[in-house]
This record gives sequence, structure tokens and C-alpha cells, in this order.
Amino acid sequence: MSSLLFISAYILNWILSSTLHFIAYYRGTDSESDIIVTSFLKLPKNKKEIIYYLLSPDYYSASSIKNNNLLKTNKHYYGNFIRKSNFYNFIFSGLLFFALFWLPEYFQPVLDFIKFFWGIRVVSRSFEIIIAFVRDVIDDDKKTSDIKSNERIKLAIFSYFEIIIIYAGIYFLLPGCTEFSNLVNIFFYIYKSIGISTLTNVDYSWYSKFKEVFLTDFFKILQLFTSISLLYFALAKYISSKE
Repeated sequence: MSSLLFISAYILNWILSSTLHFIAYYRGTDSESDIIVTSFLKLPKNKKEIIYYLLSPDYYSASSIKNNNLLKTNKHYYGNFIRKSNFYNFIFSGLLFFALFWLPEYFQPVLDFIKFFWGIRVVSRSFEIIIAFVRDVIDDDKKTSDIKSNERIKLAIFSYFEIIIIYAGIYFLLPGCTEFSNLVNIFFYIYKSIGISTLTNVDYSWYSKFKEVFLTDFFKILQLFTSISLLYFALAKYISSKE
């Protein structure tokens, strides 16, 4: 049953992430793209692409769309796709998180599915942010979009707040943590997530029971690296870069 729920949650995340990027592509090109003849989500051709394909559907679907000729030949459309993808992901993550406010006490299989889906999205979205932003920092090639340095900082900030939201959700949903219909409890995990993302609570000593849970430690470490990739690499590059 758990395997089936995991696969179903993984497929759902694939569908949703691809849909978000598809909408960003169509809207980013001012509805001028010919969506009928556009190729999306090409199958991976080598080991590197297979890893991206399995590890982060969000990153793979975005990179697949970026390879379309319309984006590769038009910096404005390419920039629009990045802007809208960033914004739509932020809004989508926020809506998902606030849906937890009305999360009823479902029977266990449904709750397990929600936990699987959220965990998969956290991993997928985190690796998309890490890979995309770090590659942008170390890539010295000619810019492929019309996004300016100040805009890149805004995109990084949006992503920064997004990871605070999605990690607050995963901490809330981890075993032994969820208390349904408890708004104070949800805000507690927002506070906890902010503490980790700002690196102000790296010892986690103030909430000791989390230290005993392996999954939680894994997500803490992953969030820490995601935050570092945004703060120390991306923002430093964007502030100092020349237009």
C-alpha cells in the first residue's frame, strides 16, 4: 500500500509541476506559442538527465521547456518563463500550505498520501532551486534571458520564502507532529522553518523531540543547503554582477 501511495504521489507531483511550467511557458510568451507543435518533457537520454528526471521533476520539466526554440531565440520570453514559473510556484506552495488549515482527520491512507506528496514536492522543488541557482552563479556564458540583477534578487527572495512555507508544511506533517485544526501548531512550524532558513536555530535544541527523528534531520539538512544556495551563492552573485 505504501509503495502504491508513493508512486501515486510522485506521479501527481510530476503532473502538477509540469502543468505549472506549461502555464508559465504559455503565459510567458504572451500566448504566442504554438502549444500543439511544442515538445515538452522529453525522455532523458543519459545518466545525468535520468538523475534529474527522477530526483526533481520540477527541474527536469522546467529545463525541458527551456530547450524550446521559442525561448532559446527570444530573451524576453525566456525571462518571462522564469519569472512566471517562480511566481506560480510560490503561489501554488502557499495555497497548498494554507490548505493544511482545513485538513480534516482523514483515515490513514489519505493522510499518508498527503505526506508522501508533500515530501516529494519538497525534495523536487529544493533540488530545482539548488541546481538552477547554483548553475546560474557558476555559469559564465552569455545570458539567455533579459532578467536584470535586481530582478534576480527578487526571484531569489520569492524562492527563499517559498522554501520556508514548504518546509513548514513538511515539519507539520511528519510523524508525531500533526495536530489537526490547530492553527497555533501550524504557525509554530512556520516559526521553526524561518529559524532554520535564517540559520538562527541550527542546533535545534529548543525542540528536542525532532532530534530523535531521522526524516526530520534529513529535511533540516536539505533545507539548510537550499537556503545557503540562495543566500550565499545566488544573492552574492546577483548583487555584485555587472549588467
